[in-house]
Amino acid sequence: MIDSGNFMTGVRGIGRGISEDVLQQSAYFSSNDLLCQLTEAISVGIMVLNQNQEIVYTNQEFLNQIQLLKGDVLLGRHFGNVVNCVHAFETEEGCGTAVPCKSCNIFFSVMQAQRGKRNTQEGQIIRRIEDIEEGLDLRVWSFPLHHENQQFIVVNVLNMADEKRRRTLEDIFFHELANNAGAIQSLLSLYSSLSEDDGSGLNYGDLLSQVSRQLLDDIDAQRQLLSAERGDLSVVPMQVYSLAYLAEIMDSFEHYFLAGVRRLRLAPEAFDVRFVSDRAILGRVLRYMVKNGLGGAADGEVVTVGCDEQDGRVRFWVHFPAYLPPEDQAQVFQRQVSIHGIGRGVETYSMKLLSERYLQGEIAFESDPEAGSKFIAQYPKELAVEMK
Repeated sequence: MIDSGNFMTGVRGIGRGISEDVLQQSAYFSSNDLLCQLTEAISVGIMVLNQNQEIVYTNQEFLNQIQLLKGDVLLGRHFGNVVNCVHAFETEEGCGTAVPCKSCNIFFSVMQAQRGKRNTQEGQIIRRIEDIEEGLDLRVWSFPLHHENQQFIVVNVLNMADEKRRRTLEDIFFHELANNAGAIQSLLSLYSSLSEDDGSGLNYGDLLSQVSRQLLDDIDAQRQLLSAERGDLSVVPMQVYSLAYLAEIMDSFEHYFLAGVRRLRLAPEAFDVRFVSDRAILGRVLRYMVKNGLGGAADGEVVTVGCDEQDGRVRFWVHFPAYLPPEDQAQVFQRQVSIHGIGRGVETYSMKLLSERYLQGEIAFESDPEAGSKFIAQYPKELAVEMK
């Protein structure tokens, strides 16, 4: 438990005042020794908010669950601002007032409790830590509390990062494994029952080889993501020619099941750029960009890919005609979210993680009702050798 004295010291250190109401409300809880001992003995984070959704009390486990230091200033602040949610700083009013907040389950849970309803929610907060964005997966139990003629909101917080990661990776991995194993089985049956030349023009041996390579690639993708999240993924910089490498990526989709009904083409304005990067990691990002572009397009539509140089950086893009509203755009790179056929959250999440943490780049998604949607990734022309 952080007492009001520690709060005040921290706040004065940064020149921020705390209202008398908040200090008084904090004293309701922090001055009760029995309550403090009970909350410290519980292995779930506890946060108490007033009717303005300002923090007036937490236990130490709360800091552990959201990975904050004991000296961090919490009293009188909103939860989203405390955890550095990227949307909490989009407006002057802070947490709960930006457009993406409308789809935030954590904020929804607090609002339900404020209306007198007990509830449980799971959600992900995207926060920025040292210029790196990461997801904070939480399960919260919120309920109203009446004390001293005032209304409070008690929120129990559990960090689900390990559980979510394991569940997502297992689901995706075994889904892909089952799909590709089934495809291999079907192709083997066709290959054994048909003559070498059945007049269809299809080479079943090549198809079987392609699906087998995809199966191995899916396995490698999961290993790579786990290593990236642990922070021990090795980076091997080497020379890359953007146009030639993009052509390789496009060729790898020759037998992809969506490529037959959704056309993949190279943008006519694309041009070659020589740069230094990790080919394997970059290839993973580009394949996911193309795969999500194909997944977001409708049958018969064209998905356009390209590369060029902008402001001294190499740029890749994948465009498709579909439009996503703002509330969906805000969730594209979340790990657990799948939006209108735009891949699985683990793929778009991987694109962002690998680009920003290992390739010194950045990736963005933009969508317009008339222009359609586009993934855009930019990288330096020289990747630092010491990057990991």
